[in-house]
Amino acid sequence: MDYVQASDDYLMYLQVDKNYSVNTLTSYAFDLKLYGDFLTANDRSLDLDELTSSSVRRFVQDQVHLS
Repeated sequence: MDYVQASDDYLMYLQVDKNYSVNTLTSYAFDLKLYGDFLTANDRSLDLDELTSSSVRRFVQDQVHLS
Protein backbone atom coordinates (compact mmCIF):
# COMPACT_ATOMS: atom_id res chain seq x y z
CA MET A 1 0.00 0.00 0.00
CA ASP A 2 1.10 3.53 -0.78
CA TYR A 3 2.00 5.90 2.09
CA VAL A 4 -0.38 8.64 0.93
CA GLN A 5 -3.34 6.26 0.71
CA ALA A 6 -2.50 4.76 4.10
CA SER A 7 -2.27 8.25 5.63
CA ASP A 8 -5.65 9.20 4.20
CA ASP A 9 -7.20 5.96 5.46
CA TYR A 10 -5.71 6.51 8.92
CA LEU A 11 -7.02 10.07 9.13
CA MET A 12 -10.47 8.87 8.05
CA TYR A 13 -10.35 6.18 10.76
CA LEU A 14 -9.45 8.78 13.38
CA GLN A 15 -12.26 11.04 12.22
CA VAL A 16 -15.05 8.48 11.81
CA ASP A 17 -14.25 5.69 14.26
CA LYS A 18 -12.41 7.62 16.96
CA ASN A 19 -14.27 10.94 16.56
CA TYR A 20 -11.09 12.99 17.02
CA SER A 21 -11.41 16.76 17.02
CA VAL A 22 -10.67 18.87 13.94
CA ASN A 23 -7.56 20.31 15.62
CA THR A 24 -6.20 16.84 16.39
CA LEU A 25 -6.87 15.65 12.86
CA THR A 26 -5.18 18.75 11.46
CA SER A 27 -2.10 18.10 13.61
CA TYR A 28 -1.93 14.44 12.58
CA ALA A 29 -2.35 15.37 8.91
CA PHE A 30 0.43 17.96 9.18
CA ASP A 31 2.85 15.46 10.74
CA LEU A 32 2.00 12.75 8.22
CA LYS A 33 2.56 15.21 5.35
CA LEU A 34 5.91 16.26 6.83
CA TYR A 35 7.00 12.63 6.98
CA GLY A 36 5.84 11.97 3.42
CA ASP A 37 7.69 15.07 2.22
CA PHE A 38 10.79 13.89 4.11
CA LEU A 39 10.62 10.49 2.41
CA THR A 40 10.28 12.08 -1.01
CA ALA A 41 13.06 14.63 -0.43
CA ASN A 42 15.40 11.85 0.69
CA ASP A 43 14.57 9.54 -2.23
CA ARG A 44 12.88 6.99 0.03
CA SER A 45 10.10 4.74 -1.15
CA LEU A 46 6.49 5.60 -0.28
CA ASP A 47 5.58 1.90 -0.29
CA LEU A 48 4.63 0.88 3.26
CA ASP A 49 6.43 -2.45 2.88
CA GLU A 50 9.69 -0.59 2.33
CA LEU A 51 9.47 1.88 5.23
CA THR A 52 11.94 1.23 8.02
CA SER A 53 12.31 2.28 11.62
CA SER A 54 15.60 3.93 10.69
CA SER A 55 13.81 6.29 8.30
CA VAL A 56 11.42 7.24 11.10
CA ARG A 57 14.35 7.89 13.46
CA ARG A 58 16.06 10.00 10.82
CA PHE A 59 12.87 12.01 10.31
CA VAL A 60 12.55 12.64 14.05
CA GLN A 61 16.21 13.71 14.23
CA ASP A 62 15.68 16.14 11.36
CA GLN A 63 12.63 17.59 13.09
CA VAL A 64 14.54 18.06 16.35
CA HIS A 65 17.34 19.85 14.51
CA LEU A 66 14.84 22.20 12.87
CA SER A 67 13.48 23.27 16.25
